[in-house]
Amino acid sequence: LLSVPQDQQLHGFQSIEAAENAFTPTAISAFESSFTLAVDDAISNNLATVAKIAPCASTPTEGCFTDIAKKFGRVAWRRPVTDEETAVLVSIAQQGKAWQGSIKDGIKYELMTILQSPHFLYITEVGEPEAEFGFRKLNAFELATRMSFFILDRGPDAAGIDAAEQGKLATDDQIRA
Repeated sequence: LLSVPQDQQLHGFQSIEAAENAFTPTAISAFESSFTLAVDDAISNNLATVAKIAPCASTPTEGCFTDIAKKFGRVAWRRPVTDEETAVLVSIAQQGKAWQGSIKDGIKYELMTILQSPHFLYITEVGEPEAEFGFRKLNAFELATRMSFFILDRGPDAAGIDAAEQGKLATDDQIRA
């Protein structure tokens, strides 16, 4: 069993290491191998893990490619997936299906793309310009991500992303709740 490369600390903080150091080719290869094993395991177990987020995966059809991109991608990337990104993911799934011959193969390539994307591997919190104070303010998805990693040491689940999407992280009281 392979393990995902661990973040290194720089100046006592893990969060800034990625800003100053790039992954080595060996680390990138380890990510690919780890994600391939994880996706192969998910697919061999009837996609039960993926179906928790994208229910269509339990009995996949080609229409499921869009559902997986929108629902699984949303949780993995910690934000909604744009229509353009969805189209790319669906295209990769269709090419995987055409190349390997089954819908599950298409899903495999789509999941591997989602998990190897910088949107999954990196936490980017750049915020939006705040004109009144001259600072940048985290958007709701960045705030949900930061809170989840700080409190739970993992990305937000679907409920956390839902809260961000529904504007339930706009006030101090909402954030505390």
